[in-house]
Amino acid sequence: MQRINKKPCRTCPFAGEEPLDITEGARQEIVSYVIAGTNHLCHSDESNQTVCRGGRDIYLRVATMTGAIKAPTDEALAEAMKEAGLIPGLHINNC
Repeated sequence: MQRINKKPCRTCPFAGEEPLDITEGARQEIVSYVIAGTNHLCHSDESNQTVCRGGRDIYLRVATMTGAIKAPTDEALAEAMKEAGLIPGLHINNC
């Protein structure tokens, strides 16, 4: 089962204190699939079991702006998933 970081890692390219330098093309590609609903894995976790918090927060903000969820939180996402008949945690689709 995947984990989701509570906060971005120090070098998160999206929200870290010392962001990893990635190309603009790579950033756009990741943001594109994140806002489409695919999780991005944290680059700091060699086990590939942790969802990137910075990427998740991007998705939550977009989902809130489009009205898919009530607030940009994991709890609001879980609530919306339950209302749609989905089980939160089993939806993880990683790149």
